[in-house]
Amino acid sequence: MKTIDYYNISDSENLRLYILEHTLVIEEMICNAIGRILNIDWEKSKSFGFSSVSLSFNQKVTIIQDLKDVTSEEIKKFGYLMNIRNKFAHVRTVDTWESFFSVAGNGKEIRGSFNKWYKDKLSSNLIEDELINKFYFKNLCADLIFSLDNIILKSALDRLNEKTDQHLFLIQYLELMSAMQKMPNGKQIIQGLETKLGRKF
Repeated sequence: MKTIDYYNISDSENLRLYILEHTLVIEEMICNAIGRILNIDWEKSKSFGFSSVSLSFNQKVTIIQDLKDVTSEEIKKFGYLMNIRNKFAHVRTVDTWESFFSVAGNGKEIRGSFNKWYKDKLSSNLIEDELINKFYFKNLCADLIFSLDNIILKSALDRLNEKTDQHLFLIQYLELMSAMQKMPNGKQIIQGLETKLGRKF
């Protein structure tokens, strides 16, 4: 798969294309994160891969929002991304930020949250509303990419800890079997356990 520069996803002047290119990358990361958690190859998966029966963008986002480690603010940000993506992808007349804010039921709320979250990062040379909101959207995507990176990393660490625990258990088991065989009647005890449990040690 082609490597993506997450800090320079799109340089398109067309706002609709800019938004869709960003959300495609985030959708891919969502599939990757869910695939790691479920221990599946997401690209070959019917649910998360490229087949006609795969889950919708909204369904994938909803699964991420349901994860217990996702904060309420991250849930809100994923929801806003869904709203933005759906309006720009499905409503022909939504082709500017102003048209989005006026059409979206929660447009005023999203505008307010954008200002609250990202106004401090704004450069003084950005004065046009459309460019400011494009900048805010890019920061929203950067936040969500960071959140998804954390989910992927946590999943990898959990799996590593699980394997470490299994290896420790195996080492302890082998040491126990070795110690039991050295005990008087140890072999008979092991044979008795094998007969009782119906398995070889």
